[in-house]
Amino acid sequence: MGVKLGMEAKLYRNSGNYSTPRWVEMPNVKDLTLNLEAGEADVTTRGNAGWRATVATLKDGSIEFEMVWDMADAGFTRQKAARFAWCRGGIVEK
Repeated sequence: MGVKLGMEAKLYRNSGNYSTPRWVEMPNVKDLTLNLEAGEADVTTRGNAGWRATVATLKDGSIEFEMVWDMADAGFTRQKAARFAWCRGGIVEK
C-alpha cells in the first residue's frame, strides 16, 4: 500500500455531468482536509464475558479546503458562485 502525505492531496471537480463525469484537478486548493468518521452503537450482551461490544453505524464525511482568491481561476469562480447561491437558497446550474 502506498502512503500519501497530506501535502500530496488533490481536489477534483466534475466539469461534465453525473452520467458522464469529467474530473478536472483544482490546483488553486490548499490546506485540504478529508474528515471521515462513523457512529457507534453499543451491542454489548451478557455473552460478551464482561467485554463491551460496539458496531459502526452511520458514516459521516466532509472535505475542508482553502483557495486563493483568484477571479481568473475557473475553479475558484465556480466554487464562489456555488457557495453564494447556496447561501441564498438557490442552485447553480452548469
